[in-house]
Amino acid sequence: MNSIRRPAFPNLLAQLFLISILSSHVLLAADPAAAKSAHPAPAAELVLGDHWTLQTSAKVEAKGETISTTAFIPKGWHTVTVPTTVVSALVKDKTLPTRSSPQTCASSPV
Repeated sequence: MNSIRRPAFPNLLAQLFLISILSSHVLLAADPAAAKSAHPAPAAELVLGDHWTLQTSAKVEAKGETISTTAFIPKGWHTVTVPTTVVSALVKDKTLPTRSSPQTCASSPV
């Protein structure tokens, strides 16, 4: 009986491919410099909670190009701390009354 033999070449290629993939992961894991360059350190956290100002666009005469620069100084604007809502910020700086009763809610402009 004749037996058909498959060439060993495709099997050898698959084994070499698998070995090269596994060895590259092992080498990268063993090299701390390569691991650091693969994952850069995160930037320092920047907390943006204080020193915000709020104003209705009906009272602002400056254009957006001016407001968005560091040279712009908001005068007569409401100082707020974020996160907040517009109503909460205006209640906190006493522009709006505290919403503790239905009468103050009904008389509030917002």
